[in-house]
Amino acid sequence: MSFKTILVHANSVEELDRVVPAALNVAKETGGHVIGLHVIPSPEVYPAYRFDFPVEVQAQVRKSAKALADTLEARFAHLADGQPGVTVEWRAVWSQVPDIDEDVVDHARCCDLLILPQPDAGNPVGNNFGEVGRVILQAGRPVLMVPYAGDHTDFGKHVFVAWNGSRESSRAVFDAMPFLLSAEDVRLYAVKSKAAAKDMTLLQGAELATTLARHDITVVADTATPPETSVASDLLSRIADHGADLLVMGGYGHSRAREYVFGGVTREILKTMTVPVLFSH
Repeated sequence: MSFKTILVHANSVEELDRVVPAALNVAKETGGHVIGLHVIPSPEVYPAYRFDFPVEVQAQVRKSAKALADTLEARFAHLADGQPGVTVEWRAVWSQVPDIDEDVVDHARCCDLLILPQPDAGNPVGNNFGEVGRVILQAGRPVLMVPYAGDHTDFGKHVFVAWNGSRESSRAVFDAMPFLLSAEDVRLYAVKSKAAAKDMTLLQGAELATTLARHDITVVADTATPPETSVASDLLSRIADHGADLLVMGGYGHSRAREYVFGGVTREILKTMTVPVLFSH
């Protein structure tokens, strides 16, 4: 079991420099194929100015977008050069709409793993939390987010699994199986729900640990009630305490209406992550 086809998407050289080394590191373990994707958005034209948008301006926008795509392609080739046993491919796609998440999703659905850069809250251009949230919700594939701060080329040796017994967290665990099988240690952190009338999280955590043990995965299981602080802060604190280098968790496990607000633990982790995070929905 391995990630044989890995898709990375980036909008800038800085983002490419974060996701490509991570993808190559995953691919080299099993001789995988890494696809670099850059989706070029259609210029956003407001109806009031639709007929005043000069052709010359449109041409200049497309020229600038093509220049960026060419720069990214060259950088991708440089980063991937000399990687034994790994094949690579570059795709530059022109979108028909300003929002590119649907294009990213279309390409992701035919891959084993999608790797994205963490949105940079301090950068207006890179602050695309909504776009990332929609991709996690709609891709149907595991999405690995790489933090914008720090070096995260090599990861997955010490895995921390956030478990609450939900469909999303179950899917995340088994989507992450290639990482779990190669990890040096795995810690399963089960959060007991205060709201549940009959809390089965403790039992489910023990049963999940037994299931993983049948794959020869050594698991240490912890159980805790929700903290007084945020769940996200508690997770990150425990990750630091245990020296974990990868977090596995379900993404957007609330009602559909709340998911599209992008609130809760997923959004907090997207903003504050300190290690790569594998999300599944």
